[in-house]
Amino acid sequence: MGRRLPEELYDAFSLPGSFSLLIKGAPGTGKTTLALEILREFGGGGCGVYLSARVSPDKLFAQFPWLKEAVERSSVLDATKLSTFSGVSGELQFKYFDQPAFLQVLHSRIAAADRPIYIVVDSIEALKASVGAGSSLESSLINMACEAGAHMVLVSESVGESPLDYMVDGIIVLLKRRVGSQVVRELVIEKLRGVDVRSYVKPFTLDGGRFNLVTYDDVCRKVAAAAGGGGEGRYLKLSARYPPEAVRVISEADSSMEAAKLSELSLKTSRKLASLSKWLAIAVVLSAASIVLSCISLLLSP
Repeated sequence: MGRRLPEELYDAFSLPGSFSLLIKGAPGTGKTTLALEILREFGGGGCGVYLSARVSPDKLFAQFPWLKEAVERSSVLDATKLSTFSGVSGELQFKYFDQPAFLQVLHSRIAAADRPIYIVVDSIEALKASVGAGSSLESSLINMACEAGAHMVLVSESVGESPLDYMVDGIIVLLKRRVGSQVVRELVIEKLRGVDVRSYVKPFTLDGGRFNLVTYDDVCRKVAAAAGGGGEGRYLKLSARYPPEAVRVISEADSSMEAAKLSELSLKTSRKLASLSKWLAIAVVLSAASIVLSCISLLLSP
């Protein structure tokens, strides 16, 4: 089986120094699953820290059973119940911490690592609400990671453009859209500084609670099989050629299939109009020729 994550992420995290990545997407697009997959792939062996500000560690491990074998329990920090700071069964909890205190604790964790560490914050909005932080938290986290040579992955609940977009080194947007009876998921690389991006749009699934890259051929076969054949597969295959902007427009449409049908109808109409225009042009030429011949005939008549 091939790698579950895009090759571009391996290149990004292999660059000298630290790398900051922002994962964005609407609810249910797979942001947490992707973040956990990154932690599993790069943050194993105690060099990863997952700061969960939306879901408790117990619930996280229950929802993703494979996480128990991939990530140490002590690597998942609980920031959902902010009241005290304590260590329970190797699990750290941030409670009633303000921003400076939180940053100090996190910095101590990074400094204790004997190799580059991967920090995943899920989500930045929930964390800011937990510690009562202002807009400076994002820049403080990124600067701290940069100084320590750590890699930072920030999960955002915001899908629009924000100042954070300009601070990070990379941005990944997760999209989902319905085609027929199936949900098609796509990963869009908005930017990855210093990385040669091979493909900006990549289809994936969340089968088995895991992030899995697939091909558009795989998706086409699945959609066509669910629909009993038809044009869904042919239409979906075209989306492999779409730029990110077009993919986003399609994902926001109420019905991708209706858009495809309208496009096909528009194409047929255009062809008919082109054919009609051709015959009209021929008719105009013949009519003009007839008038010219009539004039010549009148001039030549005695």
